[in-house]
Amino acid sequence: MKTEKELLKFAKKINNKLYELHGFCYSEKSNDIFDLENDSLIDQIECFNEHLLNELIYDIQNDCVNNEGYEKELKQNWEMCQQIEKYFNAVTNTPRPDYIYG
Repeated sequence: MKTEKELLKFAKKINNKLYELHGFCYSEKSNDIFDLENDSLIDQIECFNEHLLNELIYDIQNDCVNNEGYEKELKQNWEMCQQIEKYFNAVTNTPRPDYIYG
């Protein structure tokens, strides 16, 4: 089980990854493919920051952290980040045809 310090470090790593993924989805490389995903990612970032990260910081300050619960939830968020990155890479690395059906 992770310590409070490790949980906070992991939470900040996830937060950075969410912003990195937002940068990917909003980049020139995405070619407007990820508009809906980007909107969802913005919601996810806000939810993560407002609820999970802020609650973790509050609980650490008040010495009432449920380490096991936070560790489980942080792992789920990290796995989500990994899935988003895999999806983005799969879509952007797939060659597009030089022609358009019409």
